Amino acid sequence: MGRAAEQVGPDVVLSRRALLTVGAAAFAAGGWPFLRTAPRLPSARIAIPPVWPDRAPLRRSRLVVSDERLTQIKDPCPVLVDGTWHLFATCWTRGDRRCQILHATSEVLEGPYRRAELSLDPAVRGSGVAAPGVTHDGERFHMFMQTDFDRLGGTIEHLTSDDGARFVRDDTALQCDWDVGEACIYDPQPAEIDGRRFIVYAAAPRVGLPQIHLADSPSGSWSGPWRRLGAVLTQPEVPFHNQPGQVGYEWGLEGPQLLALPGGGVLLSAVCFLAGHARGARQRVFLAVASKPTGPYRVMGAPLVPRAGEWDGGENGHPAAVLVPDGLTFVYQGRAGWDTVWSCGSVTFSLPDVDGDRAAGRSSKPSN
Repeated sequence: MGRAAEQVGPDVVLSRRALLTVGAAAFAAGGWPFLRTAPRLPSARIAIPPVWPDRAPLRRSRLVVSDERLTQIKDPCPVLVDGTWHLFATCWTRGDRRCQILHATSEVLEGPYRRAELSLDPAVRGSGVAAPGVTHDGERFHMFMQTDFDRLGGTIEHLTSDDGARFVRDDTALQCDWDVGEACIYDPQPAEIDGRRFIVYAAAPRVGLPQIHLADSPSGSWSGPWRRLGAVLTQPEVPFHNQPGQVGYEWGLEGPQLLALPGGGVLLSAVCFLAGHARGARQRVFLAVASKPTGPYRVMGAPLVPRAGEWDGGENGHPAAVLVPDGLTFVYQGRAGWDTVWSCGSVTFSLPDVDGDRAAGRSSKPSN
């Protein structure tokens, strides 16, 4: 999403800059967005998501990027091209509070990575240019980039590159659309499933209330035009997620990605915020399966259990799922707790025994 160590939510003190940003957008929409959510609900019980895949990982490690200037890395997106892994992410460097887009390369998915050249078209502008979603079509890289995440009116921009180093703006893939509940759009990730091209992304009618939305390209081109398909997974469908109106509500669903399963069907990996947990321990990767990209989705659980005392012992998020010869690898962001820096790591499981086609019509329901 592009946030640094601080979180933004109704129970967190906002910086003056963020307060002005949210406030200006809110007054334009007719009021403070967080004060127009559902009535306050009772305090949430501590939610413990089921662990899935329900097996120990084959390996788990922190990603190393060879640049001593880097202080934080978030929103990882690995892409394999001609035997080389290209890692794109959001990053911060020492002495600069502004986020940048990282490009690094390695011969191995788990790294170590070498920082590489990256140049973005200056025509892509916004207060939250971050969280690149990248794919390669055999000839060119296609990057989809948010311009804002914590204000209304952003866009998702489409950029292309022949070498992964110099990206030129191609067009605006999606604009915010208040009429369909997408006044705030961000965290785009491209996916190609059964010959169809999609963008899965976070969208919300108001800041802080995102759910998982989907768009497809009827033309079959990464240049669109893109057709909105609406929400494919909502907050009430994730039973361990904090719900709008609950005391301690922090944020909605975000950071989605789609992956075609070898046995048929689709795996959705995304981010939720656990109900009842303390700040710095709420963000969590979760997984869901469906027979087709539009759902309905069955929420399976969370693959990553935080390890006390480790770099990712507080929370984890923004996963990128990759099929590897011995299973399924997730590249993700994590941190030790509140007010600590974000880093990235990888975890590999043997491929879960799940047939996405059998998940059709079996969307999860919230528990009482």
